[in-house]
Amino acid sequence: MVLIVVLFAAASLGPPVWLIAALARRLQRARARGANARWIAAALLLTSGILVFELAVALPTSAALLRGSADLGAIHASALLLAWLCLWARVALKKMRRFGGGGRAY
Repeated sequence: MVLIVVLFAAASLGPPVWLIAALARRLQRARARGANARWIAAALLLTSGILVFELAVALPTSAALLRGSADLGAIHASALLLAWLCLWARVALKKMRRFGGGGRAY
């Protein structure tokens, strides 16, 4: 049961944290260059809100899973969907940087 809790927490909290770290680095580079970084700051704020939502879902769910009385519902599916979107947003940021598509943004 503990393994399920760890996997759920990693799946729901890992991607937003990873995306926040990438956006913070990108925002720091953009500000150092004096570039317009409004979309990066907005994305960072949105991802931080997603992380707060993920924590609000993951903490009670983890406690319920450890007690053995958790019912997974639509809120959990939406939390995992948001985590999935954060994961692919991070992959897209990495691809943009690697292939030069987002060079002006940071």
